[in-house]
Amino acid sequence: MKPHGTAWLPGENKAEIVEKYVKKGSEIAIEGKLTNRSWEDKNGEKQYMTEILVNEILMLDKSKN
Repeated sequence: MKPHGTAWLPGENKAEIVEKYVKKGSEIAIEGKLTNRSWEDKNGEKQYMTEILVNEILMLDKSKN
């Protein structure tokens, strides 16, 4: 099973915050709800997606001052 990408819901611009401040290897905590979806693609194969509906993002990396 391959991931189908990242989906962000409209709202508080969480995607912009993550894009600006979170880098590979960054430690974060996410509070939200997991949802699972499934559908059949155009070839009739069952596809699955797990999404996180984010309520809050907490940056855990220590400040580099």
